[in-house]
Amino acid sequence: MNKTSRIVLLYLVVFFSAFYVFAALNICKKCGYENEDRIPNCTHCSADLPVPPEVKEVEVQDVEVEEELDYLSVDIVSAEVNEGRKYQSKKSHELARLFFRNALAMEGLTDPVDGRKRSEKLLKLIEESERASRTITKVCPRCNGGGRASVKLDVLGGANRPRAEQSFGRNSSIKTTSSQKCKKCNGLGTVRASGSLSDLKYQAGKASSIFRGLQQARKYEPIGNAWVPKDVADKLDVRARATLMRAVSSPCPTCSGLGRLDCRTCKGVGSLDCGNRYCVKGRIEADKGDSRIRRLDGVMTRQCGECRGSGRQECRVCAEEGTILCSKCDGSGESELCDKCSGRGYLECSKCRGRTGHGAVCKYCAGEKVILCKSCKGAGRD
Repeated sequence: MNKTSRIVLLYLVVFFSAFYVFAALNICKKCGYENEDRIPNCTHCSADLPVPPEVKEVEVQDVEVEEELDYLSVDIVSAEVNEGRKYQSKKSHELARLFFRNALAMEGLTDPVDGRKRSEKLLKLIEESERASRTITKVCPRCNGGGRASVKLDVLGGANRPRAEQSFGRNSSIKTTSSQKCKKCNGLGTVRASGSLSDLKYQAGKASSIFRGLQQARKYEPIGNAWVPKDVADKLDVRARATLMRAVSSPCPTCSGLGRLDCRTCKGVGSLDCGNRYCVKGRIEADKGDSRIRRLDGVMTRQCGECRGSGRQECRVCAEEGTILCSKCDGSGESELCDKCSGRGYLECSKCRGRTGHGAVCKYCAGEKVILCKSCKGAGRD
């Protein structure tokens, strides 16, 4: 502040101070004596003093102010978690996952105090339910359900070998044994693996239909793919709606949110037919002098060394899983971020540009200064 500004400020202070002092005095018109405010007679000459004007009381009217929703109650989130746990105990894992996911979406609108701990717990519940709902029990592709695996040994041998073994090399022959337990299934004959894409899609669609009916029965309203109580839905502004919709945005259209696709090489089975062209149901034709022979449809056969008697070989493309990562979403199961709003779900109002001014309210955005993105409809993803 320069010298001139300081002088002007000093004069203003002195002026308003003097004005306040004189405004509080009652000056006698007869003798000019300065009396205290609100006394009837002059203390110097006893003359009547002018009566100061009375200050009228202003009537204050009650104005109804619309209640604003700052944060959602944690009780609403807890109720959603309890619903998920109920169906989790009934082994309806996909349905439980939908409730947990909806609870996580509403958690984004609660008071941020201790919100991180609650979010971490919800993420764990979602991960557990997702793993349980997308994993099925199927026959072990390595031992074909037998629980025991054969070991293939390459040993040096003579020139007189069965012609079915000529593909194994000139100076080697094959010996097999089936005394070891299958390492893939630990001798159980079955493994836990991802179900086929068609089965998982059917399961997800059925659970989604049940979930929608349950939420409607609870008097919940949809906000995109999220569901909230009706009285809460009526109070949500644009940013809050976008927050909910971003949390439960539409899944990747290629894999339907599963993050994986059926392996095209093995068609989701996880194993392939034995590559040895002489192999028939895990057996190959053998010479008469072979001690490991067994008749199969009148032909002397022995165990195939390539498939170890199972007639199947592991698919190396999917590593016997039957599924591969979705190349569109890289396994995330989510669609791409919206380019127009950069994933926020809302944009600055195109009419007022976020500047209302002079108490005016923009009719286009109702004074919120932002609107839902028209490209992604508030979901933040295409």
